[in-house]
Amino acid sequence: MFKKSPKTKQFNLFSFPSGLMCERESRMYDDESVWHNKFYKQVTSKVDEDIFKPLYTTEQEDNRVGRPNASIRILVSMMILKEGCGCSNEQLYEQCRFNLLYRRALGMVTLDEQCPAIDSYYGFRRKICEYEEQKGVNLFDKMLQANHQGTSY
Repeated sequence: MFKKSPKTKQFNLFSFPSGLMCERESRMYDDESVWHNKFYKQVTSKVDEDIFKPLYTTEQEDNRVGRPNASIRILVSMMILKEGCGCSNEQLYEQCRFNLLYRRALGMVTLDEQCPAIDSYYGFRRKICEYEEQKGVNLFDKMLQANHQGTSY
């Protein structure tokens, strides 16, 4: 069954990276004008997960309905980051697991949040391609167009 990711999270006071940094680095990390915070605000938080609902709610040949293993919002944002940075899948995955700026850009703001497994990332990409082959609709393009139409920069 398809289930949207929560937009708000319950936080542990001691799991914020900025709380463990010195004051200057903390200010820079939390600054709204830096790339990772802009990316979260303008990209990650605007991903409409409902567009990808058909990937998980259509009945397959075996009559089973799947659900995403990870936040669709994060998986889509990972795909955008990969293309924007020009890195390989493995480089992207390493950055998303260990680089605080990438994690913040994806909305993983606490240290105890787990990055989606690389198999979930590959599986999501595969589902998008299979859906386009079967239905003739590129859901990723549809999401980008919907975001572009609703954006006022």
